[in-house]
Amino acid sequence: LEWQDKYRDGATLYVYTNTYPLYDIEGHIVMGISANIDITARKKMENDLKNSKMHLEKIMETPNSLIVELDSALNIIRFNKGCEELTGYVRAEVVGKNWLELFVPERLKEAVKFVFEEVKKDSAVLPRHFENPIITKEGHERTILWSNTNLKNEQGIVTSIIAMGDDVTERKKHTKRL
Repeated sequence: LEWQDKYRDGATLYVYTNTYPLYDIEGHIVMGISANIDITARKKMENDLKNSKMHLEKIMETPNSLIVELDSALNIIRFNKGCEELTGYVRAEVVGKNWLELFVPERLKEAVKFVFEEVKKDSAVLPRHFENPIITKEGHERTILWSNTNLKNEQGIVTSIIAMGDDVTERKKHTKRL
């Protein structure tokens, strides 16, 4: 049983209580023994983690930026609202699907695959910024300027790549006209 109490100064104390019955020789409960453990620090960590998760989810849903997370097999783990708005796909349509197959133009698939294979071997190969087109649901190409980072497990192995992108298609068209 978890419960909370207040210190005299008004600060909250979180306690975990476990009670065990004591029986007499006839098997009747005669009393209970309780053990109380102060879990205030654990509750604070849980709350901090929850707040951090909510904060990151808010950032992920910033509609002006594309944010996508890919696993080591290049399958989509996360796909934010910005990605939905630009590509025409909803998250449920793409999560678990392969990024290369769904979004990378055929002419670039081998090159992009090679880069990702190198990233899996040595994370230093991952370019921090690069530009490449993606294909929308309607078949249009949009040029995206990507910023990347990778996540590693305890053994230092890359487990996923987080890419944040900005659509620079119109800017590139405007620059070409000048």
